[in-house]
Amino acid sequence: MQENISQFVEDSGITFELIGLPRMAGRILGYLMISNPNHQSTQQIGEALSASKGSISTNTRLLLQYRLIEKKTFPAERITYFQVTENAYSELIRIHMHEITLLKNLAQEGLDIVSSKSDIEPERMKKLESIYNFFEREYPSLVNQWEQENITIE
Repeated sequence: MQENISQFVEDSGITFELIGLPRMAGRILGYLMISNPNHQSTQQIGEALSASKGSISTNTRLLLQYRLIEKKTFPAERITYFQVTENAYSELIRIHMHEITLLKNLAQEGLDIVSSKSDIEPERMKKLESIYNFFEREYPSLVNQWEQENITIE
């Protein structure tokens, strides 16, 4: 792999690791984002990333589960290929929307606790709940708006 491509793949691995995916899943996703052709077999991915078949298999299953990649097959071929889904980028946002809801619920729980105690200032929890309420409310419309504006981009 060319050095700049290799570095992008490694940066993808580290970036996606920071947001909760295994580093190898991020490397696979990064590689598939810039591969030519855009679909690659398990063997091609393994060779490009110097990774074992088991590691590729485990992490492609995870990426399939998150709907970030999809399988692609061709008639008369027994090989399964993987490619980034058309809506992978908005799926990443939706994953974070779920996390925002979890954090908002936690903030509400904390606010309920501090509101019932006269010796604890609730302002910090109010601000926390407020920001998560805002993002939980606004994220879906932003994703929908982005999808409508970018529906023709491939």
